[in-house]
Amino acid sequence: MNGSFQFLDIILYAMIAAFIFLRLRRVLGRRTGHESSAPSANDPKSEQQRARALADERNQAGEEAELTELTLQRNLPAAVRKELAKIARAEPSFQLDEFLQGAKRAYRMILEAFWAGQKEKFKDFLSDQVYEQFSGVIDGRENEGLKVENRLLDTDEISVDSARLVDRTGEITIKFISDIIAVTRNREGSLVEGDLSDSIQVTDIWTFSRELGSRDPNWLLVATRAG
Repeated sequence: MNGSFQFLDIILYAMIAAFIFLRLRRVLGRRTGHESSAPSANDPKSEQQRARALADERNQAGEEAELTELTLQRNLPAAVRKELAKIARAEPSFQLDEFLQGAKRAYRMILEAFWAGQKEKFKDFLSDQVYEQFSGVIDGRENEGLKVENRLLDTDEISVDSARLVDRTGEITIKFISDIIAVTRNREGSLVEGDLSDSIQVTDIWTFSRELGSRDPNWLLVATRAG
């Protein structure tokens, strides 16, 4: 009688063990013999992968540091920052703040010479096409007997609108927002347009271009438009 009970206990334990095995198999899965093993530390392929990953991290960190230096706390779009970084790599001496300061000085100098009709003062700083446009306007004023007495009071904002590098030529487009007194007189000196006591806000978008690495440090004005 006791033997029968022992036999039943063995069968019961076997069923319980089989049930537990099936549950574990369902949860953990089973090996098929095709699993990929972890790469060995001495595996040449794994060494190459680690080297490539490390190089990518260093390149990314270097580019981010370069972009941070170029932006100088300026809120520039990512596309503009990348193009400025390309320009800086093509010419390591490039500094955005120095460029903007030079562009601001050139903006005032070119405008004042243009208003005064002094072509020789801005000729070397303009491309041939822009020089012809400015000269044409000056000639037209003179033919009509008009004289402008404009004054640039202040440039409230100067910012990078866009940038690009084509081969070795860098192009940077700047937006200037300025307060200007604009006055036009005729041959007799009578006021034709404008008001000496009132300024207007003007937005100009100018594109400067330069062959990077050249001995000439000047950036030429190659395009202008109103904002």
